Amino acid sequence: MSFPPGGIGAEEAWALGLPPPNVDEAAVGPVVLPPLDVGRGPGGLRAAQGRWRDLFADALYGPVPPPPDRLSITRAPVEGEGFERIAITLACGPRTFTVDAGLWLPPGRTGPVPVVAGLSFLGPAGIVPGDGFPLDPAAVVGGVATHGLVAGRLAEQIRGVHAYRWPVDLILRSGVGLLLTGYGSWCPDHPDAWFIHGVRPLMGLTDGPRRPGAISLWAWAASRLVDVAERLPEVDAARVTLAGHSRLAKAVLWATASDPRPAAVLVNNGGAGGPSLSRRNLGETLVHMAGRFPHWGARDLRTTAARPEDLPVDQHHLVACAAPRRVYVASASENWWADPRGEYEGLRAAAPAWGIGDLPPARVVMVPGAAVDAGALAWHLRPGVHEMMPWDWRRWLPFVLRA
Repeated sequence: MSFPPGGIGAEEAWALGLPPPNVDEAAVGPVVLPPLDVGRGPGGLRAAQGRWRDLFADALYGPVPPPPDRLSITRAPVEGEGFERIAITLACGPRTFTVDAGLWLPPGRTGPVPVVAGLSFLGPAGIVPGDGFPLDPAAVVGGVATHGLVAGRLAEQIRGVHAYRWPVDLILRSGVGLLLTGYGSWCPDHPDAWFIHGVRPLMGLTDGPRRPGAISLWAWAASRLVDVAERLPEVDAARVTLAGHSRLAKAVLWATASDPRPAAVLVNNGGAGGPSLSRRNLGETLVHMAGRFPHWGARDLRTTAARPEDLPVDQHHLVACAAPRRVYVASASENWWADPRGEYEGLRAAAPAWGIGDLPPARVVMVPGAAVDAGALAWHLRPGVHEMMPWDWRRWLPFVLRA
């Protein structure tokens, strides 16, 4: 097992007052999941999804805020780079906020194209080497300590370093567009900075009992990318796929559960608070997430996280909130921190929401390079560590292109 970026060992856990992470599958113990109850009760699956969303909003993430009062976009080509800068201006009452995204469209298109709308750590500047896309001085990002950033602030050395995570040429050659924004501009990834920049001050949000956590605010940002796609004549707005890695995989899965418009979602190494079952004690748990990142979730997340077995839902209910749309969960064989088996088990336990019978048991598919394709649901186990790679995209893009 390799030590993943963002993970912690026993000594750091002890210093934070958190339990040491379990790294032994044999020590996980039996996992008893609350039933999915698909189609039971008044209203069937749709009503059940509404109940599950409310439970997740109360217990884990806080509610996703309502849409802004107004949203407008301004488009400008980035000279010499082959993509556009989209300035997104949002208004709530008298308050306004502008944030940037990048748009890449396939050459030679003959009509509206499907698009992947992504939240990324470093935004468009992180995937193009040139200096044509501005760095947001107010953004605060996490998970990128290896790039020498000071206090999570973007700097020139990040330009192009995540090009492998978002392989533009590969995506465009498939006939798919890419709409990408940096998550730290929408909601700074810091327990203090998130109060003073981005969605929280725009919406006038307070720290009350039902505060939206940062994951909910990043989910809100993902929905705003769908708003943007609906305003682009070159894009088929009915074929928008959301995508995110790590903490942003949690956000896009919650966004898809909360917003009926995305056609599909790519959930890469989402782990705890994403597709991985909370009742499995391996790698990162909700306790680790809440203790290290108190701004990510509902105000009382740390209390809730201490006993996930008492929750009436688990993460298979979150995955099932996306039905009948398409969900692709991707894991990595050496990424014990995100619990690849727990990610697959979360997807497998959600399958009845699509009317899909039993997917193969985890003991059969926990082999590097393995994949499961059940039509609307798919999964793979990339050999390697906690990352997002062209290897993943070569498997995702045919899924994105499905009708």
